[in-house]
Amino acid sequence: MKGNRKERRRKGKFCEEGVCPQYMSLTDFRQKVSWIRSVVNKGSPHTPMALEKLTDLVITCHCADAFLEVLPLFLRPLRSLIPQISEDSLDRLQAGTIDDSLIPLDNLLHSVTVSLGGIAQITAHSIITEKVQEVLRQNWIQIWHWFSFLFDKIHGILQPPTDDSQSEPIPRPWQQLDATLLFSLTLPGRIIDDVVTTPGTIAVLVDQWVLAAEDISDYDAIKPWHIAVENVGKHAPSALEDVINAINPKFATTVVQALVTCSRARVRLKNYTLILEYLKLLCQYSPKLELALVIQDSVFWASGSFRHIVSRNVCTEEDDLKMVYHCSKCVLFYLSHTFEARGHIAVVEALKAGLLLAIVRAIPWFFHTGPRPDSKLFEHYFTTVLDHIGSQTVYHSVLKVLSSSMRLIEAKGYEQYLEQAPYHLRWSRLKKKVEELTEIRKTWKLHMTQPCPACEKTLQGPVIVHCPPYRCSQCLRIYYCSEKCQKKDWENHQNVCKKAHDDRARGVIPPLDPLDASFKLWLKFDYICRVQYKASKLEQNYRTNHPYYPRSQPLIHVLHFDTIPMDHRLATILEARLLAPRENWEKAVAKAMAHRQRLFIAIFMELGEEKTELIAKSEPSNVVAKSHPRSDHLDAVHLDPDSESIKEMVQSVMATPSFSSNRPRLIQVDSGATQEENEKALIVSNPSRPSQLLPPVPADPSAMKTTHQPSDVQDDPGTTKEDSRKEGKPRSSSLVKTVVRGLKVWSKVVGHSVTRARRFVRKLDCTASDDTSTLRSVKEGS
Repeated sequence: MKGNRKERRRKGKFCEEGVCPQYMSLTDFRQKVSWIRSVVNKGSPHTPMALEKLTDLVITCHCADAFLEVLPLFLRPLRSLIPQISEDSLDRLQAGTIDDSLIPLDNLLHSVTVSLGGIAQITAHSIITEKVQEVLRQNWIQIWHWFSFLFDKIHGILQPPTDDSQSEPIPRPWQQLDATLLFSLTLPGRIIDDVVTTPGTIAVLVDQWVLAAEDISDYDAIKPWHIAVENVGKHAPSALEDVINAINPKFATTVVQALVTCSRARVRLKNYTLILEYLKLLCQYSPKLELALVIQDSVFWASGSFRHIVSRNVCTEEDDLKMVYHCSKCVLFYLSHTFEARGHIAVVEALKAGLLLAIVRAIPWFFHTGPRPDSKLFEHYFTTVLDHIGSQTVYHSVLKVLSSSMRLIEAKGYEQYLEQAPYHLRWSRLKKKVEELTEIRKTWKLHMTQPCPACEKTLQGPVIVHCPPYRCSQCLRIYYCSEKCQKKDWENHQNVCKKAHDDRARGVIPPLDPLDASFKLWLKFDYICRVQYKASKLEQNYRTNHPYYPRSQPLIHVLHFDTIPMDHRLATILEARLLAPRENWEKAVAKAMAHRQRLFIAIFMELGEEKTELIAKSEPSNVVAKSHPRSDHLDAVHLDPDSESIKEMVQSVMATPSFSSNRPRLIQVDSGATQEENEKALIVSNPSRPSQLLPPVPADPSAMKTTHQPSDVQDDPGTTKEDSRKEGKPRSSSLVKTVVRGLKVWSKVVGHSVTRARRFVRKLDCTASDDTSTLRSVKEGS
């Protein structure tokens, strides 16, 4: 009986053993708290131990009312005045040599530490009501004052000593305590408003978050800091951005080194998670640190880490799956953010690290092996990354690596994963776009020219295909035809090379590579020339569907080179003004309208920024000059009847590089114009034979009518044929002969059908019998 009585007494006295049932009602909780209340109110030396037991009781009860009842007990030690501690006392506390004079101070510090730790643990695990929030708000300043005091003054004495001294340190894990306290008070539904508005809290939080990265393997110690920083960022992003932006850029080197270590060694997914969370938060809130990360090749190593993560065997354990999802989400967020900021330079680095292959390998993780959490979110991340890659395909360096990656995916048979992926359509569009641009790239290679700065030879066509030019490996800007020329030009190039290398070391975005700039220019005008063949039909359909749009105002063609596929849309003057560059907008529009030119707005991504360019290209309105049906150079000239410089404009068209100096040309007449305008615009000429220009057309409309009378009509008896020619009144027969002569040349040079020639002659009402034989000769010649 005596032993049983002792056993019952041991189970009843909770304060001695700390044994508590798994579930506890509020009544049982109140009974067990009574003795703790008396100990704390008396200020007993056993207060720290009593508060520890009270913390376990509240967590076990898991009731908001229980926490509300005992919260004053946790706040009681915090109501004491903050003591003034001398340096000597701090040294003795640090050494563990505590005499009678330091015992009260030691008990107070111990009680405050346990009190703050209890508030942190209970706030993180228990249900918090509005009443509890109100009590915490009222006492937050008191909590923060003690927290700041312990953080600034007593942080060292609460850590185990680093030397081999025999003194026992105060067994309080302060570093874990401050992380838990700020983490718990910044959770949703707590008092994050008061925390972020208190001066110095965010700075302390970020400082400890940075210090925790020194031991990246301690997941439990670092994870609360991550959550607290993320919560503060959601509530006060601007304040957090200012604090994170003040971090020393050398911290980026620490993060990248840890990432390299994780990529090269087989480490746990927890370690990957911590590093990638640092990577994500730094690039999200600090452009300065994002730049420092890019300088340390973080894009390459982040892409390699993603490939390493998704290359693991697909597992079914919930914890591992969550880690894989979290790591992938951090990597994709960082890459998409960096692609947007750094442009095609970051895309090339990621593709070289195997990012595209990793995206395809990741499909079984997220879409093919049963239900997955946040599938819509990952679909968004994957499509965003693919869109960023597709928007940079206008650059030769990106297209080269991207086409190589796609060929590797086809060779390994990984495309079968894409059949049921949510972004299968996006992938198909990207692949089709890459195939089209690859064909254009082949044509560009044959026509591309790049002079060698040493020997001034032209690097073109077969030279680049079969013998790639040498590029300076330090500045990555200048190309040479051989290693000999590179050494020869080093004296002139070394200053520029050193400056370019220093700019790269500082993270300055370099100018476009010469090959990238050349290919983008070629692609831009190649696409515009293709659009010219369907532009008139698109404009006609637009005006039919929008009859309210004035006919006098032109339509602007907007070309999005940054979309998959490249988008071509029509815009009004007001809509286009919002997209086009503001410089010389009105002047460019007026000039294009005066010369009957078609306006294009090219939109593309360049070095992380959206660039717009206004291009004026001739439209086939009244007059279209053609040297070949598939000519890339189309110049339009609007022949104003009142203009005094018609011949000068025609000669300027003849002098364009697309026309040879000895080839006759026909300026085609618009069938929708009036007969008078057609006669003025009809010019069949050869620069070497200016006599082929038509005689001047009289300004008198009556004379124009006389000109087009049939051949059997009597002319004015007082006027002979020679006089009429001298007066500038061409007869219909001479006009028809000139037209047919031009059609004969046209049929040989351009290759137009005889049917069009007949239709053209019929429009001019040519009935002369002597011209029929000439037309027959055109048919036989064609």
